[in-house]
Amino acid sequence: MSILVHKHGKSVDGSLFVELLLGDFAPNDGWDNPHLRIVLEFDGQQFAGSGTSGWFEDELLSIQAQLSEGVFIKSCINCLYSDYSPAGHGLFGGMMCFRNLKGEYRKVKSKQDFWALYGRQDRYVQETYLCPEFERRIPGTGYRG
Repeated sequence: MSILVHKHGKSVDGSLFVELLLGDFAPNDGWDNPHLRIVLEFDGQQFAGSGTSGWFEDELLSIQAQLSEGVFIKSCINCLYSDYSPAGHGLFGGMMCFRNLKGEYRKVKSKQDFWALYGRQDRYVQETYLCPEFERRIPGTGYRG
């Protein structure tokens, strides 16, 4: 899948390669042995997630941690206004977008703060989605911190 990477003030084209093996259907309405591996490729370089978490969130954040200062995946996983529900989420997608409540969302510093905004989000988005209102996440902001 195509994705943008912010590299020292410029956007460059990148690709995410995703391998998802679900295994067999399990009695609990899930999958018995899911495996997820994500690789980001841009500028002739490759960065791979751990392949152990089973979540797009953790795999993308694992890749992000490998990128140098001033380089980041330009999508909702790194957006200031996106967050997951403290009640949980699925393998992919389910991020809540709070671009409609920017001022209020910037004040969120805890789960308790977050619940005041819960249900008032603009929409649900995938981790890899990118809208024109993207702003880089500030550490310590929102429920995810």
